[in-house]
Amino acid sequence: MPITTLPTHAGSVPLHFRVPKGTPRGAVVVLHQAHGMTPHVHDWLSTFADEGYLAVAPALHHRRGVETIDPMAEFGGDLALFSAALPSDEQFLEDFAAVLAVLAEDLGIPAAEVSVVGFSYGGRAAYLAATRFPIASSVSWYPVGIHRKNFHGNGGLPALELDRENPSAPWLGLNGTDDQLLAPGELEEWQHAINESGNPRAEIINYPGAGHAFDVKGGPFPGAPSPFHEAAFNDALLRTRAHLNNHQPLTSERTLP
Repeated sequence: MPITTLPTHAGSVPLHFRVPKGTPRGAVVVLHQAHGMTPHVHDWLSTFADEGYLAVAPALHHRRGVETIDPMAEFGGDLALFSAALPSDEQFLEDFAAVLAVLAEDLGIPAAEVSVVGFSYGGRAAYLAATRFPIASSVSWYPVGIHRKNFHGNGGLPALELDRENPSAPWLGLNGTDDQLLAPGELEEWQHAINESGNPRAEIINYPGAGHAFDVKGGPFPGAPSPFHEAAFNDALLRTRAHLNNHQPLTSERTLP
């Protein structure tokens, strides 16, 4: 998988990417789960590149000098310590701005032709990006920490209050009703808040019986059950494709260096 680096005030951000065949129709930025740059992320890069997008994924743990974190090995499974190790909103926004800059300045792909797809921690970040940048669209798969604070132990990852952080870019949230990382009743509260906001750019789809990481086919460790939920995954994939297609502007001819 090709990789380059982006300069920021905090150091260089490793940026993994996959180039499509022919002229890219725009870019999709893939934002990883809290664990980091796992094979799961590379699979999604390939998926979006195969559909004609320049697919890129920043390694957001670069400040710790790593691309992945094993919470059991490093923190003994302590979720508060794990949360404290995650990049804050301020750090993520700096990294994301660097990604948009290189796409626009070096590759000729402006923010208006960039979509974002994030997963779990990255799903929250994808929502945040949709509130702060003039991107084409955003999709969050099983995001946590948006409606209610989730990452306890990290003050830099507050709940994103919907009345203050409504996305300005079209945003789609894809959630499992049995997501063990969401508080009881959170999805219902969140859906109500979005309905009350009247924001036509925000939509949530909930999948009965699906849990967290419902697109991941392997278990978190050998012998563990897989969280994969085929029906939820298939529908979410179709909706993701449609969301990106519907909000991707027509692009001029370009070639990548």
